[in-house]
Amino acid sequence: MGKRLFVGNLPYDVTEAMVKEPFSTCGKVISVRMIIDRESGRFKGFAFVEMSTDAEATAAITTCNNKEIAGRRMIVSEARPMGEKPAGGAPRPGGFGGPRPGGFGSPRPGGPGGFSRPGGGGGPAPSGPPAGFGAPSRDFGGRGRKPKAEWEKRRDERERSSAEEKKRGGGDEKRGGHQKIDFGDDDDGGDEEF
Repeated sequence: MGKRLFVGNLPYDVTEAMVKEPFSTCGKVISVRMIIDRESGRFKGFAFVEMSTDAEATAAITTCNNKEIAGRRMIVSEARPMGEKPAGGAPRPGGFGGPRPGGFGSPRPGGPGGFSRPGGGGGPAPSGPPAGFGAPSRDFGGRGRKPKAEWEKRRDERERSSAEEKKRGGGDEKRGGHQKIDFGDDDDGGDEEF
């Protein structure tokens, strides 16, 4: 066992003397190293305590682990070298290590890189629409068309009915088309067109 101990879960306003006090009851404390954040200059909430012998370090772990200091229970364990992983071999959650799905470097459904369009681009076209969507006219990354809003449906219906009326020749009076008006006082006796 090493003589160096890890002390965690410390309050941010704790001092070096406050950390040293409970360990000095177990033996001679050689050093207390409080870990400070480089960017903010604030205490990070953990420290390293070095004891003079292995027996004193073992006694300090049993005595000081879960002991309350300034309202928090500190965690005391043997300090591991920096390159060593936690017990169990599994990486801790979070951080930047390991493969992650998505992103720019991951393979795409249509092949490596580019959009997957029929007739060229990033590989073979998908065999069918993505699950949960209707068949889109073109595949832009697997997203189907959004359903139309009610106002869009009503607008399209009005445009369709207006186009049908114009084809049949009716509805000009309503829509502001040309009207023939007879004024009756003209010399030629004909109608004028407006």
